[in-house]
Amino acid sequence: MTPDRRELAKAERWARILSAATELFAEHGYDAVTTREVAQAAGVGMGTLFRHAGSKPALLVHVMNDRLDEGLRRAVALVDHGASTGLAIAAIVEPLVAEGATHPQNLRAYQRETLFGPPDLRLLAVEHLTVLEATLADLLSAHARPRPGVDTAEVAHLVSAVVTMELIRAAAGPAEFDQVGPRIERAVELLLTGLLEAQS
Repeated sequence: MTPDRRELAKAERWARILSAATELFAEHGYDAVTTREVAQAAGVGMGTLFRHAGSKPALLVHVMNDRLDEGLRRAVALVDHGASTGLAIAAIVEPLVAEGATHPQNLRAYQRETLFGPPDLRLLAVEHLTVLEATLADLLSAHARPRPGVDTAEVAHLVSAVVTMELIRAAAGPAEFDQVGPRIERAVELLLTGLLEAQS
């Protein structure tokens, strides 16, 4: 097998593992799913699963980061179609909110691993947070400009903090998951009113 074909086969196996884990975690909850069940659903051996994912917590982090990427793509599409910045940013967390509403343990475990897990998982979380903030900065720059003395990247950092805290509050309870999106939208609009000016 050529190197290119090996890489293609490796990527295909990882896609199957990620898809199987996403489906099983969403259906049964993180705590109830074993790595053996994920491997069986993906049609791979246990050794293959661990070579790709490393551990069950790492697999969850990859699944939830993939869900976050899904939300980011949705947010960009909403802004491109004229949606408000607040609505678009609230859409970023919709997949995570849906996951948490069905199985709060999934969101709690994700937050636990990205905050207090091993260094590689924390680094993965930081990398995704960096992508999130860069995307937020792009969304903000598309339809508004900072007031004098304010940097768009700084505004994106503040918005990212709002989003993160709303997710933490929802996962910790007793916040209702169906209120996470509206609260983020409102908080973002209030924040941007003071820091940004609409493009003329």
